[in-house]
Amino acid sequence: MIFPSDEIEAARQAVYAVMPPTLAVLTLLQIKSERLDLAVLPLDGVPATAQTLANKTYPFPMRICMVVANEAAPPVAQFIAHLRSIAGQSLIESFGATLAE
Repeated sequence: MIFPSDEIEAARQAVYAVMPPTLAVLTLLQIKSERLDLAVLPLDGVPATAQTLANKTYPFPMRICMVVANEAAPPVAQFIAHLRSIAGQSLIESFGATLAE
């Protein structure tokens, strides 16, 4: 689910009112796809990028799996086909992730 930026900002301010800024672990995919205003820190000097995840030089990769039934509904099959397409892979990489085989 994607929320309008004003709702995200309101939620961020509500959290900051109760809890000062802290260290959190989020996926690069989440940070980029939600356009979060967060600093992504390098780990052991290696920046978190789609490239460092793909070439396995980033020391803390996080795998996200999609599980579907053997007989997936047509919209699900279309979505998966899109993710595997060149356009889908470009989108995934633009969010700092890579598609595993």
